[in-house]
Order: sequence, then structure tokens, then C-alpha cells
Amino acid sequence: MKKKIVKYFTLLIIWGISIVISRVSAVTVFLPKQWSATDYNPKNVTQVEWQYSMLDVIQFVNDYLWFAIWFVCFLFIIINWIKLITSRWDEKETSSAMKALIGCVVWIVICLSAYIIVNVALRLFN
Repeated sequence: MKKKIVKYFTLLIIWGISIVISRVSAVTVFLPKQWSATDYNPKNVTQVEWQYSMLDVIQFVNDYLWFAIWFVCFLFIIINWIKLITSRWDEKETSSAMKALIGCVVWIVICLSAYIIVNVALRLFN
């Protein structure tokens, strides 16, 4: 039983390190070009021109969904980790918390593969 706990704790540490590393490039924010006061609306045009392609929108949504998935998985891992600690080695509670932790790890792997597939497809079409 202790080997399993060490194994899952190691996976949790690796997951935490990957979160810290991925935060640098996980979220892309669209910022408009810096405008001067005279360039803001010189002809009083109320219609805004769309300057992003469909691939940019897909990349934007993909990045923010990836951030949301990390956030939700982090919450589930924290909650189940607390369940595991407070279970006091009761077999039923420990097994349900471990199954939930394994489910979170599997969910992260599936979402990571989907994120990679979408990014590779976007780079191929861009």
C-alpha cells in the first residue's frame, strides 16, 4: 500500500511541475495594436473590423479551455487528496479517493493529447 502512495505522490509532484512549466505558454491573450489618440476613431466609424482569422479564434478557445481543464483537475486533485488524507486508511474511502485521483490523471493525459493534436493541426494549417 505504501508503494502505491509513493507512486501517486510522485505522479502528483510531476503533475505540479508540469503545471508550473506550462503556465508560461498556456494562455494566449489577444491584445489589439497600440493606438494613438488620433488613430482611435478618425472617421467616426462604429463598425469594428475583425482582424483575427478562424485559426486564431480556435487557438484562443483551445488555450483557455486548456487553462480551465488544468484548474478543474487541480481542484479535483486537491479535494481527493484531502479525502485520502482524512480517510485514515479506511479501505472504502481510500479506494474511492485513489480511483478519483487516477481518473484525474487519466483526464489530464486525454486532454493533453487533445491539446497537442489541435496545436499541431493549427500549426500545419497556419
